[in-house]
Amino acid sequence: MITPILIFKPNVLNAETYTNDLAKCMIEETTISEKVNLVKWAVRLFGEHPSVDIVKLDQSSTINLDKQIGSLVSSLLLDRCRPLARKALDYEGERSLITAFGIVSRASSNKIISHPNVQAASQEWGKYLDIEDLFN
Repeated sequence: MITPILIFKPNVLNAETYTNDLAKCMIEETTISEKVNLVKWAVRLFGEHPSVDIVKLDQSSTINLDKQIGSLVSSLLLDRCRPLARKALDYEGERSLITAFGIVSRASSNKIISHPNVQAASQEWGKYLDIEDLFN
């Protein structure tokens, strides 16, 4: 079984040939709506940390997101990208599935981050930056 926490580990960037092929297929076969759901799911995971009290979902919403991601991963690995998933698994092992999913998750995040509203919001903290002391 794919452990969700492994998806966000930085060492997954060292993908091999079949893993890269699988990741490309998964990215191309994932709709924008599914990419948004992946980002929502990632936020849901971060919200599980006791210090991250910004996001609190009710149990029904949490279960719904988990089901959506389970369904998405099943669809990608068993239907949309099955031949590539099989090759990656056969030649590069179970880790290839985790790595490919991590790449898809990052690509989904990049798609969301590039939205103009997100870009504008990412600059708001600059209003509160007191950088004058740095230059004095």
